[in-house]
Amino acid sequence: MAITATTAEFLAEARGGGADFGRTLTIGRQALFAGPLTLAAILRRNGLWPAGESRRAFMRRFADGPPWFADPYLRLLGAREVTALDASDYEGAEIVHDLNEPVPAELERRFDLVLDGGSLEHVFDLPTALRSYMRMVRPGGRLIVATMANNHCGHGFYQLSPELFFRALSEPNGYRVERLHLAGEELDFSRPVAGVSFLYDVGGGGRFAPADPEAVRERVLLRGRAGTVLLVEARRTADVEPLVQPPQQSDYEPLWARPGSAAGPVPDSEAGRLRRAFRRAVPPQARMAIALDLGPRLVPLLDPLHRLRTARRRSVRNGRHFRRR
Repeated sequence: MAITATTAEFLAEARGGGADFGRTLTIGRQALFAGPLTLAAILRRNGLWPAGESRRAFMRRFADGPPWFADPYLRLLGAREVTALDASDYEGAEIVHDLNEPVPAELERRFDLVLDGGSLEHVFDLPTALRSYMRMVRPGGRLIVATMANNHCGHGFYQLSPELFFRALSEPNGYRVERLHLAGEELDFSRPVAGVSFLYDVGGGGRFAPADPEAVRERVLLRGRAGTVLLVEARRTADVEPLVQPPQQSDYEPLWARPGSAAGPVPDSEAGRLRRAFRRAVPPQARMAIALDLGPRLVPLLDPLHRLRTARRRSVRNGRHFRRR
């Protein structure tokens, strides 16, 4: 669990947008994977530099307490209390709790901000953990999650989709998504000299806001070569029990509500009439063979640009699905 430069920028933007960091709960002790010079630039860029503070005084903040932890940065964002919850006290967590189990009632509605910098994908009972996060935020407070999306297979139990958060952090569950971004990020450590380690981001590629699949009425797909992380900020809008009803993926509900065949009626057009005639003349097993056995061999000849169009449709170049942030 760590605050990277990408997550640090997202947090500073949340603070600039009115998020209250006063009583902050971190899921695990958050390490810092961004140095003080980078953090200083982020604070200045977002108008959050401490008034009248010298660069030397700013650097001294990171000498207080255990080194490499994010507490000084969170305090710069306004945290008066920083509490850590973890399955073990090996990093000094004040609350020891296994997130595979629901949190106790005394933790509900207790925090202004709950921050997960990379734990959710490591918890086997993910719905229980997410429900606990949602319960621990006070009404009006924020939940911020940074987790793994594409190309992080093996990092944890899961790689997560934006739609999970669009559906779970919704009005019926007492939440509203304020921001949801995808960012290219794939961190690795370089050790060019014995005993010396440098953090290196082999991902990159900027930050994008994916569309809500429910709003665009289709799946929002992303395929790429580099690692991608998911950044979510949601506000608790109502004091209701979250996730009483399990969310459903948005493109299935219209299908379930549609009477008859999932394919629906064929439009009464020239193409529709030809399609009906073809179906009457060709047996189902022959249509299956044409579509599923012969079709894949014919597509490169009949539609040579199909692969390029598919790649573009499933990339951040698809302006209908992704907006650069």
